[in-house]
Amino acid sequence: MQRKDAPWGRGFDKFVEYGKAHPGEIKYISPCVGGGLDIFTTWVLDRIGVKVNKVPAANREASMAAVGGGAGDITTNNATSTLKALDKVDVLLVSIADVPEAFGGTEVGSAKDYPKYGIENLAWGSFQGFILSKKVPEEHVQWLHALLSAAAATDTYKQRAATTPGVVIGVTSIEETNAQAHAARDAAEPIVKAAGLYWEDNH
Repeated sequence: MQRKDAPWGRGFDKFVEYGKAHPGEIKYISPCVGGGLDIFTTWVLDRIGVKVNKVPAANREASMAAVGGGAGDITTNNATSTLKALDKVDVLLVSIADVPEAFGGTEVGSAKDYPKYGIENLAWGSFQGFILSKKVPEEHVQWLHALLSAAAATDTYKQRAATTPGVVIGVTSIEETNAQAHAARDAAEPIVKAAGLYWEDNH
């Protein structure tokens, strides 16, 4: 997202053009240096060739407040929090495939709209779920799995999945979850290393 009076106006192409013409001038308020949102933003900026002045914030709320108040130019947040702040900020780019009208309609592009920058296949997010000790009895694991499956099938969760941009609700087995985790790590590790944020390089 960007501040409403950003010097490049609206539009991702204008942002890239301005950023390349003014290297280091755009102030990027990082919601959490080294966190998922920061790695995502660092990767996108590197791909499009825009150098920024990164300023750390205490958390996502502080980064949004800074940009909304004009103390920063851009920041990154999840879709739900962004939609709640549209009175204070403008959306610059979304990584999910479809752009709802709530984000600004045709004025806002998704990553798939910008193949010339090499970010059209961008898929960045996080997995949230439960972690169990290996000591938990198998019957308890199966009970919890059945409980979560039943919850995911309720109208409440179906509505949440249908109305929250970028959120996918589902219940997977331990084997499926582990496979997803390994695939996500394999995809993210080179991005983290290229951004200079890999843990082995910073301890």
